[in-house]
Amino acid sequence: PIPLTVTPDSGSALGGDLVTVSGLYMVSGLSIYFCGNPATEVSVASASQATARTPAGVGLCDVEIVNPDGQAGGLEGGFTFTPPQPVLENVVPSEGPLEGGIDVVLYGTNFMQGMEVWFGVSQSTQVVLFSSSTASATVPPGLPGPVNVEIVNPGGAFAVINDGFEYKETPQ
Repeated sequence: PIPLTVTPDSGSALGGDLVTVSGLYMVSGLSIYFCGNPATEVSVASASQATARTPAGVGLCDVEIVNPDGQAGGLEGGFTFTPPQPVLENVVPSEGPLEGGIDVVLYGTNFMQGMEVWFGVSQSTQVVLFSSSTASATVPPGLPGPVNVEIVNPGGAFAVINDGFEYKETPQ
């Protein structure tokens, strides 16, 4: 098989986009891969066209078609995964001690594995993704007062809550 084009040639990093692969010598039962990850719902319409749903991925990817007999062909840089725009809705709790060390829960949408969490200019060293809408982060040390809370997904898409966390001095 020889893939020639993928339409559309970009889609969500979360996957699930329906694409059409046009090419030559495609047969029923073939597999399609994006960055080495298998597509789902693959359907061959003809020897020159197949459709599939993209897997999740990041960045520019090669697209490979593998016929059932093992013959394969690739399209270098044939598809680009674009990061979804995350939304940060809430940080709980929204205040904590200057020394940090507490865990907060972040609520929103389009969170991705590998996302960074920032409290002002300091990055959290421990982020746990529970789902695309919930994560936790360990608060780094900070100075008294409010700071912006920012999440940054792989690929650079970000969201901010201005003054989303307040560092407070612990009463003596």
